[in-house]
Amino acid sequence: MTIMHRSTIVLSAVVACSFLVPSIALAAGEGNVCTTSYEKAQYLRRDKKLRAARKELLTCSQTTCAAAIVSDCTQWMSEVDKIIPSVVFDVRDTKGQSIADAKVSMDGEVLQTKLDGTAIQVDPGNHTFHFDLADGTSGDQQMLVLEGEKARVITYTITGVAAGTGNGQTTQPPQNPPNQPSSGGSKTLAYVVGGVGVASLAVGIIFGAMGSSQASSDKASGGCAPKCGDDEVSSIKTKLIMSDIFIPVGIVGIGAGVVLYLVSGNGHASASATTGLTVTHGVRLDASPTRDGATFGLHGSF
Repeated sequence: MTIMHRSTIVLSAVVACSFLVPSIALAAGEGNVCTTSYEKAQYLRRDKKLRAARKELLTCSQTTCAAAIVSDCTQWMSEVDKIIPSVVFDVRDTKGQSIADAKVSMDGEVLQTKLDGTAIQVDPGNHTFHFDLADGTSGDQQMLVLEGEKARVITYTITGVAAGTGNGQTTQPPQNPPNQPSSGGSKTLAYVVGGVGVASLAVGIIFGAMGSSQASSDKASGGCAPKCGDDEVSSIKTKLIMSDIFIPVGIVGIGAGVVLYLVSGNGHASASATTGLTVTHGVRLDASPTRDGATFGLHGSF
């Protein structure tokens, strides 16, 4: 009887241990999960991966975790809920009508396979949203989502895409074909060429006026003519030669500038018979000889 009694006690102890050991192991496993989630949530929150951080906080805030861990995780989840942004997608067809049969992805992750008008939590930052419609059309949209935004409506309208193409590209008219120079560039070139022509013409007029004035002085009473020295004669010839060179160059330059301006589309040139010569749009040249040389004035706007 004694042996049987002892056997019964031993058997009961073994049976009790068989139920106790799995419970201890389960508790230890839950403790590891709680600790891991507790630690991961802090790193994810720091890196602004708020959605992943919230999942970990849900795990470590369960009542099966230690009281201290539950307290921290519960508080942190409340703080994350305040700053995690959410968006609502509104996809519209080519007629501007909102549609539900669309799939939306963010940075390659599918968020919704069918729109229902509800808000979806996303991480703050710059994201690429991809929209796929049932007819095969698709498109992308870049969007910066701010921390703390709630239920921000993101509207995407499919425009300029033929149904069923599936290429997700919109047709846009060419802005400025590369083989066609813009009128702005032609006008700039016209101003430069015309300006060089004006400057050359002015130099030629000045040299001509100076040479003619010097020759007139020599021929006047008290002048050296006809017995002027070689230096004086050479000085007059040089000025007249420079005038003969610069005046034709200036005329050609002005003409080329006027032609370029007219070709550019809306330019015009006019000549004035008053006190000056208007050679290009907004440019007026005034030049007149004096006893000691010449005066020159260039007026205008570009």
